Amino acid sequence: MSSKQEVEVRAGKGVFSAMKLGKTRPSKDEQRKQDDPAVLETEDLDRKAMRYGAGLEPDTISLASVTAVTTNVSNKRSKPDIRMEPSAGRPMDYQVSITIIEARQLLGLNMDPVVCVEVGEEKKYTSMKESTNCPYYNEYFVFDFHVPPDVMFDKIIKLSVIHSKNLLRSGTLVGSFKMDVGTVYTQPEHQFYHKWAILSDPEDLTASLKGYLKCDIAVVGKGDNIKTPHKANETDEDDIEGNLLLPDGVPPERQWARFYVKIYRAEGLPRMNTSIMANVKKAFIGENKDLVDPYVQVAFAGQKDGFESTPVEEEDSLLRRGRNGWNGAAQGKTSIQKSCYEPLWNEQIIFTEMFPPLCRRIKVQIRDSDKVNDVAIGTHFIDLRKVSNEGDKGFLPTFGPAWVNMYGSTRNYTLMDEHQELNEGLGEGVSFRARLLLGLAVEILDTTNPEINSSTEVQVEQATAAADNCSGKMEEFFLFGAFLEATMIDRKIGDKPIHFEVTIGNYGNQVDGSSKPLLRRKKEGGDGDEEESELLQNSSEDEGGEDGELVSVSSSQPMKPLVTDRVLPAPSNLALGIPRDGMHPSIPGLALGMASEELEPLFCSIGPGGKSDLPPIDGPTDMDRGPILPVPLGIRPVLSRYRVEVYNKELESEFDNFEDWLHTFNLLRGKIGDNDDNATEEERIVGRFKGSMCVYKVPLPDDITKEAGYDPTFGMFQGIPSNDPINVLVRVYIVRATDLHPADINGKADPYIAIKLGKTDIKDKENYISKQLNPVFGKSFDIEATFPMESMLTVAVYDWDLVGTDDLIGETKIDLENRFYSKHRATCGVSQTYSIHGYNTWRDPMKPSQILSKLCKEGKVDGPHFGPGGRVKVANRVFTGPTEIEDENGQKKPTDEHLALAVLRHWEDIPRAGCHLVPEHVETRPLLNPDKPGIEQGRLEMWVDMFPMDMPAPGPAIDISPRKPKKYELRVIVWNTDEVVLEDDDYFTGEKSSDIFVRGWLKGQQEDKQDTDVHYHSLTGEGNFNWRYIFPFDYLMAEEKIVISKKESMFSWDETEYKIPARLTLQSWINNECLVPYSRPDTSFIWFLNPLKSIKYLICTRYKWLIIKIVLALLLLIMVALFLYSMPGYMVKKLLGA
Repeated sequence: MSSKQEVEVRAGKGVFSAMKLGKTRPSKDEQRKQDDPAVLETEDLDRKAMRYGAGLEPDTISLASVTAVTTNVSNKRSKPDIRMEPSAGRPMDYQVSITIIEARQLLGLNMDPVVCVEVGEEKKYTSMKESTNCPYYNEYFVFDFHVPPDVMFDKIIKLSVIHSKNLLRSGTLVGSFKMDVGTVYTQPEHQFYHKWAILSDPEDLTASLKGYLKCDIAVVGKGDNIKTPHKANETDEDDIEGNLLLPDGVPPERQWARFYVKIYRAEGLPRMNTSIMANVKKAFIGENKDLVDPYVQVAFAGQKDGFESTPVEEEDSLLRRGRNGWNGAAQGKTSIQKSCYEPLWNEQIIFTEMFPPLCRRIKVQIRDSDKVNDVAIGTHFIDLRKVSNEGDKGFLPTFGPAWVNMYGSTRNYTLMDEHQELNEGLGEGVSFRARLLLGLAVEILDTTNPEINSSTEVQVEQATAAADNCSGKMEEFFLFGAFLEATMIDRKIGDKPIHFEVTIGNYGNQVDGSSKPLLRRKKEGGDGDEEESELLQNSSEDEGGEDGELVSVSSSQPMKPLVTDRVLPAPSNLALGIPRDGMHPSIPGLALGMASEELEPLFCSIGPGGKSDLPPIDGPTDMDRGPILPVPLGIRPVLSRYRVEVYNKELESEFDNFEDWLHTFNLLRGKIGDNDDNATEEERIVGRFKGSMCVYKVPLPDDITKEAGYDPTFGMFQGIPSNDPINVLVRVYIVRATDLHPADINGKADPYIAIKLGKTDIKDKENYISKQLNPVFGKSFDIEATFPMESMLTVAVYDWDLVGTDDLIGETKIDLENRFYSKHRATCGVSQTYSIHGYNTWRDPMKPSQILSKLCKEGKVDGPHFGPGGRVKVANRVFTGPTEIEDENGQKKPTDEHLALAVLRHWEDIPRAGCHLVPEHVETRPLLNPDKPGIEQGRLEMWVDMFPMDMPAPGPAIDISPRKPKKYELRVIVWNTDEVVLEDDDYFTGEKSSDIFVRGWLKGQQEDKQDTDVHYHSLTGEGNFNWRYIFPFDYLMAEEKIVISKKESMFSWDETEYKIPARLTLQSWINNECLVPYSRPDTSFIWFLNPLKSIKYLICTRYKWLIIKIVLALLLLIMVALFLYSMPGYMVKKLLGA
């Protein structure tokens, strides 16, 4: 049953009423619902209580303790889903690969940025790029883990950009970004591809973003395959806002928020000392007090122990904290309650994180403080997705106050707890450990408020105590359990006595729980006034206590199991009962235990709430043992269909592993002992059987027996090729490898190709490629082999080492025999066109017409019939095509090969015998390492051609050697700049000015940057240069990349080749530092050699409007003066009539 919903059932006066309530018959509709959640519904409870409880009050349901990590139990198996809740706890192999491509718009000037990549506790750094705020890295990092899934998904991926980090200084944090591994794993193909991470400063909540970081992040588990997305246009990828590193539904502008985790109190904690230590303590202090010193530790978004350490501040924060790890943090945990089974805290732990957070779970753990080593008592996870909602009616993550039950290892209190990982939350707990009253609230911060505390350090404060009635009323319950039979008991127990125990919470726990008699049976001198609450005892004849009181029984009497040849059945027909007084609405799960006198107990737990799917009590009855109860529905697992997706670029995945008639079956070693129970199928493979099996009815149909060439010896296996040894020329083409796993400490590898087929072993270590994770090999290898003895081709990539043995990076295996005999004709791919000269010359020794004739003969197909007008008929299909071919001299000749090739390319359309033929191709195969099974170590692009030696010899191999880049020279002339920001104050006039120069470089070659001369004392933001840059580079036209070959350091053995997008960067700079002197022209001294220009600047900039006003005023005055001067004469002339 699930513990997702804690249910309170208030029983009536009669104990049997409660017993019957749990055994009501489910309806037929309910039996059909295989996927109904196993929770107790209010309507069903009310109906059953009124029907069977003789007037019971409606049951009250408490949903206060709905946990965020468990899901409803389903009897029906459904499609596996990505879940963050604790799994079985078995470690698995995981690989996190991160590519740091480039950064843009980093806040700051003249910086030397380095990127720190963190996954969990592991850190790696990129190289440092000098004097740029838009560095290009294209560096690849891989992190390997062998941990349980829930531990892996909670790890934090953190990307931090640091300025000026080197051996002598730690540098300054520019900005960082983080998310948990689980968020990446839930993305399509388990990856983010070419996305921009938003960088922010965790120490300044009011600051704006600090830049963008472009990267790829992928998380791969065993059996997962990463599909490289289609390469987008580089212009589209430059759209930062449209390609942010955020899951779907998360807004690009996230807000800062505070997460308040409120810890109130805990109950039912176990003893955390062994009996030996308890006796020692009792001898010293005279009494045996509570031996547990509990506190609560909370971790969220990589923040714990009071601080979220940045790569720059880690050493300082460790000093401030005093001790690291879970044990010594002053913040991030509650206070320690000394010697207390029921601690009271009323404290809240505050985390500051961006909302919505990219880290999904909050980890809450009760721990026992110890001077030597703190120990976990129980762990609970709160999944923020399940306590919040989006949309118009959504709400922020909200939880409680509610009781949370914690389960873990058994309470056997030995010096070493073998199952301590269960208390850490790794796996499903089998025993009740404690319950914790906690709450969660989230507050969105107003970063514009000047009074807000901008620190993101974890804080611990006092919290208001929870109300007494926050989790419901106290009720009284009675638990009844019946053990009918136990079989298949571990043979280690032998005939040692065993007993059974039923507990709910600490009630019934005879080690440190509550098992006092709480129910009584009244007898009033035989007058019939007797309470109906009789307690069923176990099969031993236990007597009641004095005054008619019944003793509560939670454990059966030890009995020896009956040893048989097949199973070890235990004594049956045991009835146990546990009363519980004052039970809280959050009922812990029911635990059933079996133990022997010498071995540790075996436990299983059942969640508290759930529909009662037990069959009715009425039915077949055994005279000695009572009712015979059938196995409830849902216990036996339901078989379902599952689809296995295979990597679609591997040739076998496109053609059903070429098992059209030849199948491969693994031969497995039998299981010996308990160690083989956990062994995987791959570990038990001792060989393989290859063949085909068919069951058919005889005699065969007439359409088969009457065919030409029918051989009754082969039955249904007509037309199967002979398995006689055949010599084959195998030609292997290796194009390139991508995303290889780093094999050297510098995060690179020196890969080369190794091929093995039968007795042939080729290692091309002389042609290794230095410090490259994406090498282009461009080589072909010819090998002679004999099928079927030599048919397994192994192509491996090794890392070359100067000293010591070379390391295997990964390998891929190809069954050539399956390909050779397949009807899909995987010997040599069918080309798109037929050519007799040039680069795309036909490779197969057989011409298309010969291949077509052979297929028609083997498939008993009529044809081919070539006719006039470029037509050919095969079976009932007619194909058309060209009938001429051009030779090396340009002369056209008639041919039927184009027509035959058209039929081969559509051979699947031919009735009965048709199938899809393997086309000309390059397949991409995953590279695997036996030491890391199921985890890709890279991919290899290649193809294989096979030619029988008894056929005409094929032509020479195709030359696929890597293209050589061509040398180019880029010339850039910088004439002038305009509107440059003025930052300096001029000494002579006090005017704003700047000393301007222009810097340019090709992307990825910041160290080869070039600067113009300096234009001193620019008063207008204008700079005149007439300066020319010359950038020589090697350019690969086909890939549109610049190729750079250089040694990474003075200690490098070989040069490393880089391929970088062709991009020119130009920046205008203000000279505030001493630069390398250039031969500057005299015109730079503008004040002394260009005084007129300086005067012009002063007049135009400061007095322009004043001069305009003065000129207008002067013009107006002149006009008035002229009017006054000419007006008298004009009036005299008018008066005199002149």
